[in-house]
Amino acid sequence: MRSPELVGRFDINPEVEVVKSIDLIELIDQGIDIKELLLGAQKQKKIGKGAQAVVWLMEATYGDHKLPFVRKTFTQARESDIQFEYGVLDRLKGISGIPRVYWHDEKSIDMEYLTGIPLGRMKKTQRDMIPDRSIISFRDSVIKSIARGVINTDFNVNNILWNAESMKLEWIDFGGVRMINPKDMTRTDIKSVFDALRKTFPYIDLSNAYEQVYILLNQ
Repeated sequence: MRSPELVGRFDINPEVEVVKSIDLIELIDQGIDIKELLLGAQKQKKIGKGAQAVVWLMEATYGDHKLPFVRKTFTQARESDIQFEYGVLDRLKGISGIPRVYWHDEKSIDMEYLTGIPLGRMKKTQRDMIPDRSIISFRDSVIKSIARGVINTDFNVNNILWNAESMKLEWIDFGGVRMINPKDMTRTDIKSVFDALRKTFPYIDLSNAYEQVYILLNQ
């Protein structure tokens, strides 16, 4: 049975600029409970809109620090869809280029604000200048996601961001995702992800990608 699809496609505005000196992840790592900060945060700007959800840039305050994050508020989705999306993000926790989830309820998900520019808004000449090591790093993140049972067959250029500061590709939407038990993974599942990845990055090196997936699956 196919897992429910994640909700929406989002047209993220790359022109929103946020200056910060400390972030919510640092507070979490220090053992600080940030829930009250999130609940007391102020909306700054709508930065995305899909068929069933709106994405807001939020700002929490901690002392003199202004801490940006994203709140994805669902307007039409079923609670099961929201729980599914949270489940995907939680399963991918710790993988480079995936937004970290701070908190969620039955209506919204609060997550890390990734500041890259969508590949779809970059000129081809600009995209061609993305370093090979950054693409390889993104490939490695995809390999890790497969090994965790997340099957994504849609790497839309508007849902992959290029962050020139961190030199990383970031992954913000999971519209073609299925979640399966890693023990049930088949070569066909793996191939479907790599075929989709090659559509977005035609020259990506996948020479030992299958082997890397199987190594992770057997750990």
